[in-house]
Amino acid sequence: MKNMDKDTADLKLDDVEKTAIQVYRNYTKAFQRRRAELIDKETSQIDFDYDHFELELSQLENASIENSVLACIAIADELLKAMFLRDDRARLQIKSLLGPLGPIGDFNKRLKIASLAGFIDENDLVFFDELRKMRNRIAHSTQPRPPKPSELEKINSVSSEWLNALITEGEISDDFDHNSPDVFRSLMLVQLSKLAWGTLLRPYALKAQVPFEIIIEKQPTVLKRLSKLGVKRAINILSDK
Repeated sequence: MKNMDKDTADLKLDDVEKTAIQVYRNYTKAFQRRRAELIDKETSQIDFDYDHFELELSQLENASIENSVLACIAIADELLKAMFLRDDRARLQIKSLLGPLGPIGDFNKRLKIASLAGFIDENDLVFFDELRKMRNRIAHSTQPRPPKPSELEKINSVSSEWLNALITEGEISDDFDHNSPDVFRSLMLVQLSKLAWGTLLRPYALKAQVPFEIIIEKQPTVLKRLSKLGVKRAINILSDK
């Protein structure tokens, strides 16, 4: 069979068996790509307020570092709540589960359950969990408490790959402190955009049993629209360094 995958060709099987495996694989990939196209269409019709989200990012961009941390968690929490509500089922009564005494009644619980369900990835979980700890310290203090250098270093390290990508794609000179508050602020913008399109796309990918990599390859509309909002602002911040 022509165009056989190398790992299939290397199997210790006869040609008929290899061909059968390859045909099944090709069919599966074609089905997944078709489902990815349908998911793109479905998610692009979700009533997501892009203008409001852009306004929230602009306010975070210009806030003090303490207020930007508080705002980032508040925005992330709203994204998670909206995600759970979109999957509302009458018998589960999602609204009551999201209430103060519910099993997903606060940001910490929503974040952990979203991770366990596969609605967010490990990067989302670690970044926003570290940010949550920082938020708690700031919010529960009677005096202004900007993030400590050690906190900035820890949370920025979670997104080091994003920072490197921003430097490369934005053609930015890499001669600034990677653990500065402005770098931290730029990463919050990128991570929020990622969380926004991820919470729109991942539940659909899981339901359709389509690998998320296939979804990303199709560059769905919500990914392009939302990632641009955060990346553009992040590059602007880093370009001023």
